[in-house]
Amino acid sequence: MLRGVPVTIGSDPVNSLAFSHESIAAFHCVVEMSGSGYRVRDLGAPTGTLVNGQPIKQHELRSGDAIKIGALKLDYVQRQAAVDGKPAGPPVKAPGASMAPTARNAPPPPVAGKPLQFADDVDEAPAPQRHRGGGEEVMTFSDGDMPPVKEIAAALGIHLRTLGELLGHLPATGISQNDVTLINAKSKRTPRLNAGNAQDIVKAGNDGLFFLCCLLVACLRMRATDLHVEPKSGTFSVRARVDGAMLDLVQLHPWIGHRVQRVVKVLSEQDIAKPLSVQEGQFAMDVPGRRVHYRVSFTPSKHGQKLALRILDEAVAPLYLRDLGMPTWMQEDLQRLIRQDSGVILVSGPTGSGKTTTLYALIREIDRSARNVVTLESPVEFEIEGITQLPINEMHGQSYATILPSVLRQDPDVLLVGEVREKDTARIVMQAAMTGHLVFSTIHARNSIGTIFRLLDLGVEPHLMAAGLNRALTQRLVRQLCEHCRHPRRLSEHETKQFADMGIADLEHIYAPVGCGACMTTGYLGRRAIYELLIINDKVRDVILSRPQIVDLHEAAKQSGFSTLRESALRLVAEGITSMEEVERVAGES
Repeated sequence: MLRGVPVTIGSDPVNSLAFSHESIAAFHCVVEMSGSGYRVRDLGAPTGTLVNGQPIKQHELRSGDAIKIGALKLDYVQRQAAVDGKPAGPPVKAPGASMAPTARNAPPPPVAGKPLQFADDVDEAPAPQRHRGGGEEVMTFSDGDMPPVKEIAAALGIHLRTLGELLGHLPATGISQNDVTLINAKSKRTPRLNAGNAQDIVKAGNDGLFFLCCLLVACLRMRATDLHVEPKSGTFSVRARVDGAMLDLVQLHPWIGHRVQRVVKVLSEQDIAKPLSVQEGQFAMDVPGRRVHYRVSFTPSKHGQKLALRILDEAVAPLYLRDLGMPTWMQEDLQRLIRQDSGVILVSGPTGSGKTTTLYALIREIDRSARNVVTLESPVEFEIEGITQLPINEMHGQSYATILPSVLRQDPDVLLVGEVREKDTARIVMQAAMTGHLVFSTIHARNSIGTIFRLLDLGVEPHLMAAGLNRALTQRLVRQLCEHCRHPRRLSEHETKQFADMGIADLEHIYAPVGCGACMTTGYLGRRAIYELLIINDKVRDVILSRPQIVDLHEAAKQSGFSTLRESALRLVAEGITSMEEVERVAGES
């Protein structure tokens, strides 16, 4: 194996090494890169894969390891030499093996004492091309100078099996890669796949398109919010963000990795001749019953462009305030507030904490037939019926501060501003509230009290803030424990005291994550929002107008029932919904 090309071993002829023997499964194991070295990974063979006499699921290889695959015995030998300045792959020798490979063009049987050499790395994948069929423009991807079909088909089969094992315990969605249609940035559609076996897919030149569809369908099953395809030395690392944490999915053969990236570039109308530039775009996917949108970002890295996809699936997003999991008193307070004709509600939190979802939920609670609702967003994530949504394009000189004055002349009753991040926008938002507009927006601040100091830092005058700001809401997302595998544990003395200080006494136990197939061994399944709401009442306004201090704001807020993010998260721990580890990770000492 040179420069990281995976080597699959089994009795099926499509494998890199195919040996006909009843003790060897069709797809028995694979030898692949792992960090700076190599590993052998069992593929669920009935007879198992042994290393040094011990059964393994996967094993990091060291020089001298003895690998037993059914009746076949292989020795792993570390080679120190390099090829063209790059580390060479590991030679493997098989002492006394008598079984001959059965695949067409397969390598000769291994001979004792003679290292078995593997194919070199592949060239970069060719560019996708277009043609017109049936009066409609469709996209195809030329094969060019590709590696042997057998090698790509074997790698594709292993990648699909790896995904299948990872998703095996997740609920089925009834959607397969053959049920989806990809739609490019100009609303052109790819032909629907009628995939057969791996070799047919590769021969038809659909390997990149097919595997991209497989990845996107897998992300839907996992409820992933982001997908990353990053080139490494000799492979492509594919990871997904699930419940806020990154999860390894598969290590791709370099040809398939290049092909997946090229397909995405065609879909998002990117220039495939600029492999070292930053590129952004979008495309969509039709699945039965709904459409899923994707935001595309390519950025240069050491080994090539890294691809990141933001997945926007409205079908799994909460739609209304009642769906957000807010405390009842908080939900009722916001519902009363949005019926008013003026004021500002600011939502703070880090990227990916659900701020836009909360703002959209507020918009949906409004009677849009009786009020004129306008949004300014960068970019528009989901379309909401009955409102005017305006995208911000700063590359063309359109910023929040430059567009807001003209939008205010459009007679809006309710205005959603994507983000307050500089002085002019902050002042216009506060002034709009004072002139009879209800304004929703987001701001980057650590917590709700920090929102006050962030506005002051942006240059908003205290009297303007005290008059315009109504609510400062802060939120985070914590992972929910998997109910299939969570495990009860006793509280420490420190934890007991924390709950007692909140008025929660006699708590017998809390739960900790374990990990199982249903949660992909993470111990968590799904996420839940925690909130901190600062009500800007007269006591808080007095503090804002008199050179505010954090302690003074806390004291004024507590008199109206204020509770912190950490307290909100600890209540979920007491209910068995999340863990103390999640509280420390997300809420910290806030």
